[in-house]
Amino acid sequence: PDNRRPHALVQAPPARVTGQIVAIIRALRPQVVLTFPPYGGYGHPDHIRVHETALAAFHAAGNPAQYPEQVAAGLAPRTPAKLYYGTVGPALLRLALVVIRLSGRNPRRFGENGDVNLVRALHRLTPVTTVIGSGPYLARKDAAWRCHRSQLGPQARLLALRPALRRRLAGNEAFTRAIPPWPGGRRERDFWAESRGRGA
Repeated sequence: PDNRRPHALVQAPPARVTGQIVAIIRALRPQVVLTFPPYGGYGHPDHIRVHETALAAFHAAGNPAQYPEQVAAGLAPRTPAKLYYGTVGPALLRLALVVIRLSGRNPRRFGENGDVNLVRALHRLTPVTTVIGSGPYLARKDAAWRCHRSQLGPQARLLALRPALRRRLAGNEAFTRAIPPWPGGRRERDFWAESRGRGA
């Protein structure tokens, strides 16, 4: 029901949201853009809208004919080099499904409102092409996570794990390289491995 409220992101006009993201790209001039995958991770309508508008903004930001009022205001066009989706490995999600079933819960009706279908999320996963170690920043990540109680849910138990186990389970971030498409082979260990290989 919250998704039908007028202030929900999914209710905002997509062109307006895309324009706002284009303005951010032109102002900050990032080399890499990170966003949700097409299914939004687990099907959340706001996450799907973020994917749609971030992808549209990635393509529009370098075109001066798109949102020309921004260019007139001094925001120069900018095309980032790469776009990635946040993702998880299928083995991790399959393990979560087993644990959820063993605890007597239905993974097709998961979450606080019973509206998350984790089985569908497993089938909609994008491949892991890039794994970046985030262990040194785990405490900062956990502190940020705790600031958003609505984001914790059942995952709050992860924060109570012993630090060594917590680092092992959450010490890496996984991504899918969408643009330019990942050529296959070894997984990237950072966003610039391919560029460095060419002497950049």
